[in-house]
Amino acid sequence: MIQSFVPHLSNAVATTFMGLIAFFVIGISILIALSIWKPRPFRRVLVRGLSWGPVYVFFMGGIMLGKVEMTVGCLFLSLRALYELFALDQRRFSRPVMMLCALCTGVFYTALMLYGWSVATMALLVLCSACIPYILVHYEGFTDFGTRLGRVLLYLGLSTFCLGSLAALCWLPWEQAQVTLWSDALLLAVMTPQLSDCLQYIMGKWLGKRVIYPNVSPSKTLEGALGGVFITMLCTTPLALAVLPFSWFQSVALVLLLCVLGIAGDLFLSALKREADIKDYPLLLPEFGGVLDRVDSLVLCAPFFLFFSYFVLLR
Repeated sequence: MIQSFVPHLSNAVATTFMGLIAFFVIGISILIALSIWKPRPFRRVLVRGLSWGPVYVFFMGGIMLGKVEMTVGCLFLSLRALYELFALDQRRFSRPVMMLCALCTGVFYTALMLYGWSVATMALLVLCSACIPYILVHYEGFTDFGTRLGRVLLYLGLSTFCLGSLAALCWLPWEQAQVTLWSDALLLAVMTPQLSDCLQYIMGKWLGKRVIYPNVSPSKTLEGALGGVFITMLCTTPLALAVLPFSWFQSVALVLLLCVLGIAGDLFLSALKREADIKDYPLLLPEFGGVLDRVDSLVLCAPFFLFFSYFVLLR
C-alpha cells in the first residue's frame, strides 16, 4: 500500500516502516499504562521513549520523500549538531570561525549531491586545511591555537563528515552491487544503532546493575548493553540479508559492529558533555534534548557503514 505512493521503497523497507509504527505505538501505550500504574519508575522511561518519535519521523519521512530531501534534512542535522558542539566551550569561538564552519558544511553537502562523497570529502579537507587555521589566527590570535584548532576540526568531523555520511549513502552507486534502492541501505544504517540504543536503555532499566562508565554515562549498564545488542542482532541481521547482498558472516559482523560503534559514539559524546559540565546538549524540543542527544549512536556508525558498504559491495 505504501509503495503505491512511494515507489522507491522496497518490500523490506515498507514492511519495516509498518513494523516500526506498530512497535512504537504498542510500546508507548504500554509505557503510558505503566506510568499511570507506577508513575515514579516508569515516567522517565516513557519520556525517553517518546523522545525517539521525532527521530523516527525525521528519517522515515526523509526516506519516503526522496534522497534530495533526505540530504537537505541531514544538512539541517549537521548544522544543528555544529551549533550544539560550539555551545560546549566556555570560551566562545568568534562568529567568523563559526560561520566558516557552517560554510564548509554547506560546501560538503553541495559537492556531495553534485559530484559524490569522495569529492565532497576532499573539498572539506581542503577548506579545513587552507581556511580554518588562517581565520582562527586572524580573529582569535595564537592563544591556545592548537587546542582550539583541534576542537574546530573535531566538531566539523563529527557534525559534517560523520552525520553527512548518512546523506552520502543516498548517493552511492548502489546499482553496481545490484542494490536498486538506496533507501534499503539508509534504513539499515539508521535503524540498527537507534534500535540498539533504545533497547539498551529499556533493558538497562529492567536488568541493569553494573554501570560501564559511571563518570561518563551513569545510565549505560553492562546488562543493558548486552541485552540491547543481542535483541538488535536478532531483529536486524535478517533485514541486512534481505536488503543488501551480504553473506551471513558479513551481515552478522556489520550489525554487531554497528551496535558496538553506537555505544562508543554515545559514550564519546557523553564525555564531551561531562567535560563541559552539562547534562544535555542545547534543547531543540522540550524533553527531547539536543539533536546530538538523539543521534549520538549514529555519529560513528554512519561513516563505518559507508566505508563498509563501499569496500565490500562497490569495489
